[in-house]
Amino acid sequence: MSVIIDSNVFEGENEGLVPPLRRLTDGAFGLTIVNLDRADPPSYQPGSVPRGTKFNANVLSLKATPAMPRIDVVCDVKGFDPATVNIHWRLQTLQVLGRFQKAKKKKKTDPSRYNGKIVRLADEWTGTSSAAKFALFADPSDVDVTYDNASDRVAGGHAILTVAVKPPGAAAWMQDYVHIRIVGKDANPDEWKVRAYCAALAAAPGRDKILAPMLNAIFAWEANFKQFRATAYGKDTYEGVLFDWPDDPANHPVASFDFGIGISQFTHPDQLTTAMAWDWRVNLNAGINIFLDDLRRRYEKDFTWSEWAWWGWRDYNNSGSYADKRKKSADGKLVPGTAIPSSVNIKAFTEPIPLSPAPKKPKWPVTALDHAFADNIAAADDVTGRFVDAIAEAVAAKVRDPALLSWAWPKLMEEFRTFDAHAETTLFPDLKFTDVQELVAALDRPRLDHFLDLAFDRAFARVNASAATQSPLAEFVSAAASPPIFAASFSPAQEFAQLSKFVRDNVDGGVAAWPNLRQAMFATFGAPGDPNTAIPRINAYYTSLVAAKFPPTGSASGRDSPVHPNLKARLDAAVTLLTAKGHAAVLATLKSVGGFSIRKNVNNPDKLSNHSFGWALDLDPKFNPNTKKQHLPLDLIVKITKVDLYGPESTRLRSPRPFDQTLPDARVLSDANTTFVAAFKDMPALKTACGETINRLFGATLATATIDQAFGFAAPPANTTALRNLLAAAGIASGNLNTCTKFLKDAVALFKQAQAPGVKPEILGTAASVTKFGFFNMPAPLAAALVASDGAGLFWLGSANGTKDYMHSELFEADQPDLF
Repeated sequence: MSVIIDSNVFEGENEGLVPPLRRLTDGAFGLTIVNLDRADPPSYQPGSVPRGTKFNANVLSLKATPAMPRIDVVCDVKGFDPATVNIHWRLQTLQVLGRFQKAKKKKKTDPSRYNGKIVRLADEWTGTSSAAKFALFADPSDVDVTYDNASDRVAGGHAILTVAVKPPGAAAWMQDYVHIRIVGKDANPDEWKVRAYCAALAAAPGRDKILAPMLNAIFAWEANFKQFRATAYGKDTYEGVLFDWPDDPANHPVASFDFGIGISQFTHPDQLTTAMAWDWRVNLNAGINIFLDDLRRRYEKDFTWSEWAWWGWRDYNNSGSYADKRKKSADGKLVPGTAIPSSVNIKAFTEPIPLSPAPKKPKWPVTALDHAFADNIAAADDVTGRFVDAIAEAVAAKVRDPALLSWAWPKLMEEFRTFDAHAETTLFPDLKFTDVQELVAALDRPRLDHFLDLAFDRAFARVNASAATQSPLAEFVSAAASPPIFAASFSPAQEFAQLSKFVRDNVDGGVAAWPNLRQAMFATFGAPGDPNTAIPRINAYYTSLVAAKFPPTGSASGRDSPVHPNLKARLDAAVTLLTAKGHAAVLATLKSVGGFSIRKNVNNPDKLSNHSFGWALDLDPKFNPNTKKQHLPLDLIVKITKVDLYGPESTRLRSPRPFDQTLPDARVLSDANTTFVAAFKDMPALKTACGETINRLFGATLATATIDQAFGFAAPPANTTALRNLLAAAGIASGNLNTCTKFLKDAVALFKQAQAPGVKPEILGTAASVTKFGFFNMPAPLAAALVASDGAGLFWLGSANGTKDYMHSELFEADQPDLF
C-alpha cells in the first residue's frame, strides 16, 4: 500500500472557546445584549467546538477586502451611563482545524504515512465602548469604540462576543455574551484580484514581470483561486484511502486532507497561522515565499526562465509531473524559454515577502466572577428559595404520580444543566426562563444539582399528597405493573439522608432515583416495605466492600472500584494465573475498570444490577460494549470472519474450564473482532475482504474491476438488478445470487454507517460503532483468565445468549455472598 494512516486520533478536536460566566444584574445595575441571537448552537456543550451545519442567527461573513464583518451590538443597560462608565467588549475567535500530517520517510520507497493532527487558529480583540449601542469593525470606525490592538486583520470560525462593566457601587463585574460564527462566504477574491496581486508583486523593485505567470500557474491549479470552500468538508479519499477528520462547516478555509490551506495550498501545519487561513493575501504571501525560496535554491547561471520556473514548480509540490503540468498550462506557457539575463538580481528577485507578526493578545480586565462570589449573590437575593419553590410548584401542577416524577426528574435536571438563560426557552414542565435564569447564571453544576435535589423533595411531597389521578406524562413511560406506594409523610430526602454517605454517593441518579429504587433495595435486603430494618442492613453491607486493585498496578481509571471481597479474591486469582502463564502484560493494556453503581440492571430493569453490590466489573466498556443482539451485524460477521458470535465458542465460555481449554475459544472471538474491524477499515480493505468471502462461500473469483463495479451497484440506493446480473456474469450460481447480492449490499451499507461523521466508541454498542471500533477488544488471555476455573471463574456476559455485554464479568449466583 502506498499510503498508510498510522493514527486517526485528533487530540483536542473538541476543545473550544470556554464561555464566560454570565452575570446580568448587580442590585440596581444591569447589562444584557439584546439585538443578537442569544441561543447556543444546537447540541453545543460549553467549551466544545460547534461544527454542525446549523448554528444560530449570528452567522456573519468576512468581506472580500478582506475585512472583519461589521458586528452591531445593542445593550440594555440599567443604573449607569456608558459615556461615563465604559462598556468593555471582547471578541474571541477560534477555528479548530483537523487534518493529517505527513510523516518523514526513512526511505524513498517507503509508503507515505499520515497522522491526525489538530491546529488551533485563534485571535482576539478587546476594547471599550462609550455607548450602549455600538458597532465593531464599522466603516468608517464607530467613534464610540476603541480597540486595544490592531483592528485591520481577519479571523473566523466560532466566536464569542462578551460585554462587561463594573459601575461604581457594584459588588463585582456584570457580564453577558453571545455565540457568533464568522465564515468566508463573501470573502473569496475574484480571480482577477489574485492575478492583479501577483502582477503588483512582480512589478516591485528587484522583481520581474515574468514572476506573475510563474505564480498564477500555481494558484490557478492548487485551489482554483479559492480561499474558502462553500460546502461542509469532513473527509476525502486519496490513493484509495479514506481520510476522515473533524468536520469543517461550510464557508471555512479550503484545506486538503494533508493541511493544504487556501489558494496557495500552504502545507506546513506547524507554521500555519490564523491569518494564513482566513486572509487570502497572507495565504498568498506564505505560498509565494515558499516558491521564491525554491527558486533561490535551484537557480543556475545558464538557466532559461522556463527551466528555472520548472524547478520551482517541481519543488513547490515535490513532483516532476506537477511541474510538467504547470509548464503546459496557459499561465506556464507565458514563461519564456529565453535565457535569464545577467542583469537580473537573483537575491532581490527571490527576496521573501515580510509576514506581519500576530498581534499580542490583549488583557481582559474582568475579574472577581468566581463561583464563591456567585453563591453569595444568590444567597443574598434569596434566588435559591424562589427557584426551588418555582420548580416544585410547576412540576406538581403537571405530574400526579410520584413514581413517574422520580422517572422524569433526571430528564428535567439535564434540561437545567444545559439551559441557556438567554435563549428564553420554556423548560419542562412549563417553567419560564425568568423563573430560573438568575440561579443558572450564578451557580456551577454541583451547586445547581444541590438545589435541584431540594426542589425534587418539595415537588415529591406535593405530588405524593395529591396522587389521585393519572399523570398527563404517563405517555412518556412504559406501563408499570403497580407503582410504589408512598406514605403521606415519606420524604425522599429525609430517607435518603439515613443511608451512609458511601451509599448516597453511589446511588445512580441520587435522591431523585431513590423512590423508584428503594422497594427493590428493601426486598433484596430482606425487609420489603420496612426501611427501618432494611437501611441499617444496607449501610452495614456496604462497609464490607473493598478496592478492586485490578489491575494490581498501572494507571487504568477506576482500578480501585469498590467490589465485594469475594470478587476481589477472584480477580486476584486471575492475576496470579496470567502471571504464571506468561500473560501478565495484558493487564497493562486496560484503560478503564469499574462499573460499581447502585442501580437497575440495564438489560433487565425489573432487577437490580449486580454492579449494585460489587459483584461485577466492567473492563474498557467503550471498546467492549453492551450490544443488543439485533444491533450486532451477525450475518456479515459470520460471513467475513467464519465465526458465529453465538456459536460453540460462546457456548463453551459460559462454563468455567481450565485456562488452557478456555483460551482457544477466547482467541477465536478476539480474532473475529480484529478481522471484522480490519475489513471495514477503508474501502480497499472491504473490497478485498468481500472478494475473499465471495470466493470462499460462492466459489467465484471476482476481478478487481468487477468488485469495483459491484460496489458501485451495491452502494445505496442499490441497483439490485444490475448487481445480480454482474454477479451472474462473474460466475455466481443462480442459487446463490440472492445471498451474494444481499451480502454486498449489506456490507456497503454498513461501511457507510460506520464511516459516517460522529461515529465513536459507545458503551451501548450500535452496528456502526462495533463495526468501526470492534465489539470485543479485550486481550483473549485476559478474557480467558476471567472465565477459567483455575483463574477467576466468573460469568462473562460476552458469552450470553441474548445481549452481549463484552465488558462485563460477574460472580456466579452460587458465589454471591449473603447481603445481611
